[in-house]
Amino acid sequence: MTQTASVKSAIAKGAAVNFIGTISKVLGGPVLYILLTRLYGKAPMGIFLVAYNIIEIVSGMAIAGLVDGVMMFTSRYIHNESDKDLLYSYIRRFFILTAGIGFFFALLGIAGAPILNSVYYSEYPALARLLQLMAFIIPLEAITRLAVAIPKSRMNMHDEVIVIGGVAPVMTLGLSVLFWYFDMGVLGIALAFVITYGVTLFVAMGLLSRTVDIATIFKGRFNRVPTKGILTFAIPQNLNLAFNRFISSMDVIMLAGFGYPPEQVAFYSLGAQIVRNGRQIRLIFSGSYAPIIARYFHEKRTGELNHLFATVNGWIISIALPVLFIMGFFRHDLLKLFSSDFTERPDFMLILLISPFWNCATGLAGNAIVMSGFSKWNLANSLGVGIANFLLNMLLIPTYGLWGAAVATAAAISFISIIQIIEARVLIGIRTPLRTLLPWMATGALLFVPPFFMDGVNDSLVRRLVYAAIPLAIY
Repeated sequence: MTQTASVKSAIAKGAAVNFIGTISKVLGGPVLYILLTRLYGKAPMGIFLVAYNIIEIVSGMAIAGLVDGVMMFTSRYIHNESDKDLLYSYIRRFFILTAGIGFFFALLGIAGAPILNSVYYSEYPALARLLQLMAFIIPLEAITRLAVAIPKSRMNMHDEVIVIGGVAPVMTLGLSVLFWYFDMGVLGIALAFVITYGVTLFVAMGLLSRTVDIATIFKGRFNRVPTKGILTFAIPQNLNLAFNRFISSMDVIMLAGFGYPPEQVAFYSLGAQIVRNGRQIRLIFSGSYAPIIARYFHEKRTGELNHLFATVNGWIISIALPVLFIMGFFRHDLLKLFSSDFTERPDFMLILLISPFWNCATGLAGNAIVMSGFSKWNLANSLGVGIANFLLNMLLIPTYGLWGAAVATAAAISFISIIQIIEARVLIGIRTPLRTLLPWMATGALLFVPPFFMDGVNDSLVRRLVYAAIPLAIY
């Protein structure tokens, strides 16, 4: 087997493991939110989703770039025994920074939540206490994700699947039901998440000990050497991921800020959650491909990087098209799983589907830019698009409501995707593989667009199932 074939096999095996993790994440995503909405009700769920989106943005600003950074640097140095001191120095520094910054932002969230609540969310009185409790998620989740990211540099995806895809959703589900039984209200949902990430932290550290000697790292029993480039990479990437999460969550946050009732926010946010799961298809592959990007770019193997880029992109888009079709075609049926009271048609989801389509078709370009060390470029992208998205939401939501929020989000994601394609080519030499993507897109358009215009498609579930089964079988 050639080296390229061996790497492809490793990426595919890693993707297979990530696929299992993605299936289990369904427990922590749609299934969890379906259960929570039916147990706690639409209004409490709407308030929780606003808080959850805010915490996600703050978490990105605090530590998300450090998680990407530890994977990039360990991928460079974990393969050579002669680099052991350098490797352990980087890992130790990343853990200290992550813990320190994570707890700082948690304290900031506890102090700032009442101010944010009174200034911007006065119609959501329960939000302040909810945010203060959920602030503890930031450091706990950060250290957990850092611990499961390090083994990925050895193409070991199992630890992340076990912790994030297994322990986390199962515990959250169980605790949420328990706290509902004790009638703890929306605070019970938040407490379930906090306790879960406290447990996953210990599990993740235990699994990490199979990859590196944790005692040696934290006691400093090695020759510590300078760790260059951590902050120059992590700070821009932290801000970049915060802006990315702000862009994807801005619609929900601003709908609440404009005074839309919690029930409407829940209706839109749960529809958006369904659509966002389409991005998991890219993450299945990018998780195992990202360490290869960091290593090959460091070794200046651009030709091999391009070849693998085209191959993995083809895998992603070929799987994404039928999945996105199912999400769009059965959008109302999927949303009604959360609550039978959602009788209004969620056609805004069709606009939101543009985002995961771009993410799957071209999203690897963004991964390539980050894993090659150009986090400042991604930050500039996200900052510009974040400002544009904010202005679009300000302009469109008051007039067009949910549709305006969806259009603003789709426009922002489309713009940043195009920019990343150009930058990946200029900075790294990676070309978007149109010869790989276009045949799949053409096939998908021919098969999956016509069913949306067939007679009776909005009335009968049986007809929808038939209309969907035919193109899926052909595909």
